[in-house]
Amino acid sequence: MTNHHLLKFGGTENFTLTAAKGLKKAGHKVTVYSKFIDKLQPFFEHEEIEVVSDLSLVKDRDFHIAHVHHNISAIEVRFAFPNLPIFYLCHGSLAFLEKPPVLDINIALFGAVSPHLVRELRRMKIADRKIVYFANVCDEGKFRPKGKKPNPFPKRALVLSAKMGMKEETLIRKVCIKLNIKTEFVGGRFGEIAYYGIPTLINKADIVFTTGRGVMETMLCGRTPIVFDVFGGDGMVTPQNFAQLLSRNFTGKAIGKKYTARELINEINKYNPEVIDELRNLAIEHFSIQKQIPRLEKIYRKTIQMHRDRKVRDYEVLKAFVNTIKATHYQASYMKISFRKTNHQYKLKLDEITSSKFYKLWSLYNRVKEIIAK
Repeated sequence: MTNHHLLKFGGTENFTLTAAKGLKKAGHKVTVYSKFIDKLQPFFEHEEIEVVSDLSLVKDRDFHIAHVHHNISAIEVRFAFPNLPIFYLCHGSLAFLEKPPVLDINIALFGAVSPHLVRELRRMKIADRKIVYFANVCDEGKFRPKGKKPNPFPKRALVLSAKMGMKEETLIRKVCIKLNIKTEFVGGRFGEIAYYGIPTLINKADIVFTTGRGVMETMLCGRTPIVFDVFGGDGMVTPQNFAQLLSRNFTGKAIGKKYTARELINEINKYNPEVIDELRNLAIEHFSIQKQIPRLEKIYRKTIQMHRDRKVRDYEVLKAFVNTIKATHYQASYMKISFRKTNHQYKLKLDEITSSKFYKLWSLYNRVKEIIAK
C-alpha cells in the first residue's frame, strides 16, 4: 500500500492505517510505502505493519498487488515494479495528488471512494470496466457507542475540523450560545488531538460538526453528525438523506449550502436521537472493517485478473519523472536539515507563532469582541 505522506492523521492517512490493519488481521502481509513519514509511524509499528520510505529497500520482494493512493506514488511504484498489478484508489477530485497519473503506467483497476468520483473518473475517459466504487473503511472497534446515551435535545456539540475558517467557527459559536449548547473545537488551528482520543470526544457530544471520515466515525459512535465546514454544508445526516450525502463522501459539496444563523438553528432542530441506531447500522454496512476488507480482497482479485504484462510506452518519460521526484525529495531533505542547523532560534519563534495556542487566543479575542458588540 502507498500513501504519499504519513505526516499526521488525515483522510488518506487514516484510511491507509485502518485498511492495512484490517488486511493484516485477515491474514495478508502488508508493506506500506510513503516518502514522508512522521507522526503515524508509531501507530503502524504498534500494529506490526512494515513502513518504508524508499522503494529500493523492497524492490526484490515478490508482491502480488500494489494498492496505490496518489499519482506520484503510482509512478514510483510502476518504475520500481514494472509488472506488478496496480489498484489505484482515488480519494478526491480537487487535489493534484488525487488525480490519476498523466502517464499511462498500466493501471489495471481504478477505484473511487464516492459515487461522484466514479463519475469524475468516467469524465477522464477511463473505461467503465476499469472503475470500481469502494467506500472509506473505518474501525468500528475503535469508533463505537460508549458512556451516556445522547440527550433528547443536544446539550453538547463537538466541532471536528482541520480546515474550518473563522467565519464558520463564529457562526457555530453564535448559534450554539443561542441554543445553550456547549461547544468544543478540535483539529487544525484549534489544536491537534491524538487520533485514538477522538472516539472519547465524539461520545461526549450529542451533535458533531464535521465532514468526510469524521461523519462516518460519528455515526459509528452512535452520535449525530452535521456536515458543515469550509466548503459549506449538507446539514444534519438522516437515514433519508444518507445516500445523497454519501454521493459526495460527506464533504459538504452535495448541497454546499452557506448557512445563516437561522438556517443552522433549523438544522440542529432536526435532531432526533431515535434514528441514531439506524444511522449506525448504515455506517457499519458501508464503512466497517468487517464489511469492507472482504470487498477489498474481491477488488484485489479482480485487479490481478485484469492486469496484463506490458512495458510502459513512455518509459524514458517515466524514468525522468521518477528521477525528478528523487532529486526534489533529496534537495528538500537537505534544505530542511540546513535550515534547522543554521536558524534554530528563528524556527522556534515561527512554531510558537503558528501554534494552536495563538489561534485559541485569537478565537477568544473575537468572541469577546462579539459579546461587547451585543
